[in-house]
Amino acid sequence: MLSCPRRSHGRSTVINTCKEMMNYSDFLIPESFPPFLHHTQCMQYFEMYANHFSLWPHIRLNTRVEHVRPADDYARTGNYVVRYQAEGQLPATETFGAVLVCTGHHSKPKIPHFQGLQNVFKGRVLHTHAYKDHRGFDGKHVVVVGVGNSGRRQ
Repeated sequence: MLSCPRRSHGRSTVINTCKEMMNYSDFLIPESFPPFLHHTQCMQYFEMYANHFSLWPHIRLNTRVEHVRPADDYARTGNYVVRYQAEGQLPATETFGAVLVCTGHHSKPKIPHFQGLQNVFKGRVLHTHAYKDHRGFDGKHVVVVGVGNSGRRQ
């Protein structure tokens, strides 16, 4: 089972893209799922997809990719050579017919800098990555500032 040990979403998070838009065309989200999925249902759908197409042997989790290059026979095969190192293991090199890059940008907070914030705001500043539920905020005034998925300016 695919898991998110460093979960970066709240317990009640529901994805803001409807299932009709996030479907993979070759494997539709079950009709029994609601129009907007709870994060656990998103994970369930991805696991169902991986199971349906027997993808698990090709998936490397908790792995640092060191290098990706077209294989010597790329023009004929479309293959890529990938050098990677899985957590706690020696580096390895394998050839794959496709490469999907999953950077994890939603699991590592990018905290924007608001000049002078510390001078005008004396309360607690919290990135949404650390927010899991309402506990600790009961009876308090809360300001939510949205600056996008990455929280940083380019």
